[in-house]
Amino acid sequence: MKNLAQLYMHGVIDIFADRPRLTSTVPERPAATPLARYQASRGASAINRAHRGVPLEKTDRLILMACTGERDAAGLLVHLAALPKEELLPNEPGKPIERESDARAFWQRHVPTALQKLTAAGFF
Repeated sequence: MKNLAQLYMHGVIDIFADRPRLTSTVPERPAATPLARYQASRGASAINRAHRGVPLEKTDRLILMACTGERDAAGLLVHLAALPKEELLPNEPGKPIERESDARAFWQRHVPTALQKLTAAGFF
């Protein structure tokens, strides 16, 4: 119980008396929980707001980690396009993303559908 209290006090988890209200529409400034963002940075799954584990692809993990509530969709695109090249996925098998314009195009294709997917999965 002491560990849960410490996690709550540090803002890693929230405690609710009722089930959390999940949205069915992508928020203007998506905000995943600190725990979900941390888990996305560490592995292939994260806990959503309904306390269920959700498997994540690498693209979804990178987007979820950027969903702090401080950025709208345009801000997410700028942030993701600026990631180091080592973080970026190939845009075609065997063909890495090399230019910032390629990275921006990649994220423009993936962010809208990933945000819808993450919303439906209960992260916002």
